[in-house]
Parts: sequence; C-alpha cells; structure tokens
Amino acid sequence: MLLALIAVIGLPFALAAGTEGGRKTLLVYDTIAKPFSLMNEIDPILMGLTRFDAEPEKIEAAKLQASDIERADFIVLVGVGGSPTLSPDCIRMLQRAKKPLLCVGHAVNGPGSGTLKNQPIQKAVVDYRETTWPVRLDPFFRLSAGESQILSQVVGGGAPLPLAWRSGNRFAFASLPGEPVLAMIFSDLLLDFYGVKNIPSTGLVFMLDDYHPASDPSMLRRLSDYMAYKHIPFIVLTQSRDVPADATDLMPRETYLDSLRYAQARGARIFLDASADPVLDRESFSADGVIPMGAESRPTISIESGDNFTLYVGSRYFQDTPGSDPVPYRSHAPLLLANGGVLLPANILGGMDGIALDEVRKNIGQIARLRGGVAGIVMPAWLPFQHVRDLVDACLQSALPVIDPLGFGPNPDSQ
Repeated sequence: MLLALIAVIGLPFALAAGTEGGRKTLLVYDTIAKPFSLMNEIDPILMGLTRFDAEPEKIEAAKLQASDIERADFIVLVGVGGSPTLSPDCIRMLQRAKKPLLCVGHAVNGPGSGTLKNQPIQKAVVDYRETTWPVRLDPFFRLSAGESQILSQVVGGGAPLPLAWRSGNRFAFASLPGEPVLAMIFSDLLLDFYGVKNIPSTGLVFMLDDYHPASDPSMLRRLSDYMAYKHIPFIVLTQSRDVPADATDLMPRETYLDSLRYAQARGARIFLDASADPVLDRESFSADGVIPMGAESRPTISIESGDNFTLYVGSRYFQDTPGSDPVPYRSHAPLLLANGGVLLPANILGGMDGIALDEVRKNIGQIARLRGGVAGIVMPAWLPFQHVRDLVDACLQSALPVIDPLGFGPNPDSQ
C-alpha cells in the first residue's frame, strides 16, 4: 500500500506580521516541570494567539508583576501541571480587571483557584459550531459553567460537559489545545476573545512539499500544467542543498532551476522550505530567475522585515494502514507569506486510496465550519502525478474557493 502525505491543514489562517493597533497579549503559565511542555502545551497556545498578536508576551506566573498586567490588553492564564501560583496582588488585579481574560487548563477556574483533578476522556466527542469532533481530552476538567454561555461541550456520554464557555469578557477552556482538533477549536474561540468582526474567507491552499534536485522534474511540470489549466495557484516548497542521503539520481542544477521557472510561469508560488538558508538561497534562486515569494519558517528564523517567528503548530500524523490509529510526529512549520502573513499547517498522513480521500473530504468539511479556516493541502513531491491529481480533484469537490497564498490579507481586525 502506497502511503502518502495527503495533509488537510487544520489550523491555517492569515496572521499578522506585527502587533496591530497596540494590541498586547500576555500569556501567564505555571512553573513548567518538564521542559518539553513548553513546546507541547504552551507553544500551540502561543501560535493561536499569534494569529491576532504577532508578539504575545509569555511569562511564568511566579515572575508576574502588577505592571505586566497593567500593560496587557488581553490576558491568557494557563495551567499545565497545576494552577499558576500568583502573588495576592496579582490575583486581586486579575479578578477585578475589566480587560478580557481567558483561563485554560488547570487555571480554568480563574486566578487564585486551586489545582484541579484531571479527568481525561480518551475518546470524546466535542460539539462546536454545529459540528461534532472526535478528540482525546487529556487533560480535561469537569466543571459546571453555571449561568455562563456554553461555547463548546462534550456530548454523547450522558449529560453534556462544558469544554469552553464565557461570561462577558471572561473565557474558560477546560483542557489544553495540544491536539490538532482542539487547537482548531481554540483558535476559532479566540475570534470571540479578541472581539473580531472582520473575519477572512474560508478556502483551500495547495502546497507541493519537499521538491529538491532528487525529485522528478516531469512530475512538477505535469502538475504545473494541470494547475494552470484549473486556474489554481499553488505553493512549491523547495531548496537546493539538503537532499536525501540515499539519493543517487540528482538532476543537473539547470534542469532543477528550469523546472521551477516552468512552474513559476504557470502560477506556482515558490517558497523556501525550512532547511533552506533564507538569505543565501533567496539570493541564489533570484539570480537564476526563480523568485521565492515566501519561506517555511523554523525556530528563530528572521526575515527581511526583522520580525521573528519561532513557533510550530499542529501535528503531522501517519498511519500504518488506512483506518489505523494515527500516530503523531513533529509538526510541519508555518509558512511566511510575502506580505508578512503566516500560514499554519497541521497535517495528516494516510493511504492514497478511496478511504483516505474520503477522510480528506471529511476534514475539509470540518475546517469549513470554522470562521476564516483554510484547508491547506500538502502534496509530497515524490508522489506520482496521477495520485496528486486525484487528491486535487477530491479537494475541489468541496466547492470551497482556492485562495492564492499571496493574496492573504493582514490579521483579523477587532473592535
């Protein structure tokens, strides 16, 4: 069975390149006992916030000062291993503050609350925006939302259990958004947290991943012709240096560049992938008539504007066979767009057969329920053209508009 990366990107949106209108977000978290928790639990939250504020500030609860709270316009309080330990003054300020406050994980009961008992649900069904989402909830904190407005809840196992709720500008999320589905729901909830009114359109973005000198140039040419025939712009992620160690059949550099120029002339958007040198490769490609329009980001990468993007989001998944339980591995990096925006992927790996394509259609339908959600379709460059064409056709059956990644606007506006 041929396995293929048929990624339905579950969390991509147009993001800001800089903090808009002085909007300042402060993320406060408990003391992290395990260093990897910063990536697994805190980074997904930070990336969700980055959709609205390109430079959210994060601080450990033990170091929080009153002045930090005063400077912030939006505050997110997160408990990963337990309730954040705050000073009495900071607790009082947060309890009395009129600015929006979002409490997540062990902090879901609000500032100054004690550590809660985790009651995970391994196979939960979450209802959000009239769509049900299967998900593993760990951690999960079973609480009453009282008279608050329920935004999302766990259903199907007796009485519904609130997952997310709000009371005025106070928001609560009774888990941590590390799982791709929870990250999508969490990101959508942030539209309410930030009071967003002008929401971007939903749509599809296509990306050819990992094209390099060991790839098949004829596949890229055929795909470029097909996408041009369909009037579909797409991204080609590429770099010329790092090729597989076992690669024995490298195309000449001029053949490689000519294939990229051919694709570019037919509407492909050339992006540098994460292993490329963002300065040297951009200069090298440009000198040969291949104009990189953006780059796949990696930790602490800098682009010409001076903005730093240091985070990953979402998770790639692979399956041994179609229908088997997906196994996560390191997430795909965000893409830096030419206009300074960022596109965020969360990927799924599955077999190139009818079952897998049905799963793609299903996931696109779920993403379409999200406000401003974009389903990004990642097509591995090593796939035969016919398989890629079948994937493109299956995605187009969703009837969602195809979005040119270079046409993404700035981050959503809030009032």
